[in-house]
Amino acid sequence: MLGFLRQGTAGFRLNCTRKILYNALVRSNLEYASVAWNPVYVVHSQRLEGIQRAFTRHLAFITQGVSHRSPYEHRLAFFKMNSLRSRRRDQDLVFLHGLVNGKIKCNELLERVTLTVPARIPRHPIKKLLPCLLPKCVYNAKFSASILKHVTKLYDLKWELRRGEILAEERGAIIVSNHRSSLDILGLFNIWELVDKLTVIAKKELMYAFPFGLMAYLSGIVFIE
Repeated sequence: MLGFLRQGTAGFRLNCTRKILYNALVRSNLEYASVAWNPVYVVHSQRLEGIQRAFTRHLAFITQGVSHRSPYEHRLAFFKMNSLRSRRRDQDLVFLHGLVNGKIKCNELLERVTLTVPARIPRHPIKKLLPCLLPKCVYNAKFSASILKHVTKLYDLKWELRRGEILAEERGAIIVSNHRSSLDILGLFNIWELVDKLTVIAKKELMYAFPFGLMAYLSGIVFIE
């Protein structure tokens, strides 16, 4: 289809026309139902991205002001396009946001999303969605499950849900329960809620340094940057 598009638009003068045809004929097929099949491995993602790389290289070859040998990110910025990987990531986040907020009615998927809820009513309004409890994944097949993949991508982007809106937030690290630990057995795991502000500025290297590394192992936490 991409080769047909190149030959069919050889006499066109405007790149915007080529982009419209590319979005309608090529990119729409590459993104159809991507929430269900979004690849986990980088090699599969790069194969899909190679199609758009070839298209932007073709546009740069026939356009003045940008070289077809320039980096892929530079060509995307010049033609005001987003990578296919970032677009699939945004679609996953929109799907998860709609599922959590009731815009997508699917109880089978919603029951797999485990959220932590405060035991007591807080004095101040809750400003963020508390971290989801992710089960420990030994194999990639379990990690690549739909709900787990969307939740981990949510934290990887350092995003926050507030009053039904997605807001960007810069955080140093996020504490997520990974396995049952001695603090769980003793009923002292809620102590981490008292140091929630500490996780905003904590760094992975600092928290894993001795003796914090031993404390992290005993408490059963992992840090996602």
